[in-house]
Amino acid sequence: MKLNRFASALVAVVLVAPAVFAAEDLTGKWSGSFVITMDSNPPQDKLIHMVATHKGAELTGTVGPDPDQQVAIVEGKVVTAKEAGKDVTKVTFHAIAEGAPIHFDLALIDGHLKGKAKAENDGHTMSVVVDMTRVK
Repeated sequence: MKLNRFASALVAVVLVAPAVFAAEDLTGKWSGSFVITMDSNPPQDKLIHMVATHKGAELTGTVGPDPDQQVAIVEGKVVTAKEAGKDVTKVTFHAIAEGAPIHFDLALIDGHLKGKAKAENDGHTMSVVVDMTRVK
């Protein structure tokens, strides 16, 4: 009976492990563009900087408009998913800026963390296009 439970647990670990451990290590400094649209106003180009620590399926660190203005990354997750037959590293996290949570949904594509972020606060909506590369 114990052997069956052990075998079942081992199979579960083997099936889940590639999604958690195959992701490229994202630890380090990242910087790039943050194109923000507030409500129906024209888009504005801003900068974004992130200092990330990646361990297993967890991402922690800080993110903000420059290295001196950073807020904590909350509920950061990194997984590997299949898209069009390829493994893609997906990153999701929240950051609380000026009292409003911003939800980030990014993917590692050709060395870039690309994707979108969005937030709503006091009846205003914000949508963002993010494109960051690793700072060397």
